[in-house]
Amino acid sequence: MAESGLDSLAQTHAIAVTWKAYELRPVEAPRRPPAEAARFRQYLKESWPRVETIARERFGLTLHEPPYRPELSTRLAHVAAKAAEALGRGDAFRRAVFRAYWVAGQDIGSEDVLVEIARAVSLGEAEFRAGLKEDVHRYAVAADQQWAYRANLGGVPAFIFADRYLVSGAQPVELLRQVADRCVQEGLVS
Repeated sequence: MAESGLDSLAQTHAIAVTWKAYELRPVEAPRRPPAEAARFRQYLKESWPRVETIARERFGLTLHEPPYRPELSTRLAHVAAKAAEALGRGDAFRRAVFRAYWVAGQDIGSEDVLVEIARAVSLGEAEFRAGLKEDVHRYAVAADQQWAYRANLGGVPAFIFADRYLVSGAQPVELLRQVADRCVQEGLVS
């Protein structure tokens, strides 16, 4: 079973994926005023049934509404993904983080939770913890953020095909296939 549009696309197309870190709520960003935060929470609550339906119908996933945590920082999770990637387990780690947050409702901003996930995907704890402290991974996350701003990304998921076509949001896999086919037709990829 496919867990994402990328998984579904990979069933019909040879794809190469380059993951980029993108924080929806960077720690440096100003916090919303209380009234705006309340409206945003209400929007999330009202839109959750649609998110749940898309996950179930398109990917066979049962998601659980994670608690609204305006203070949740995903930066460490992004640094952890870079560390896991350097240790050869980036894809497995990213999938496990997704499940930890969206299925189990865990706090992926917690180092202890991330270490538990790392162990679950066969990463050595000492090497992983060392990777969390490496500046190279923190700088890579910051560089990805800057790249996202320059690319005018405003949300996730976002897929950029052949450095030309942006598909934003949880779009049907048929749309991803159409864009991939267009890239092949235009000679942008083989």
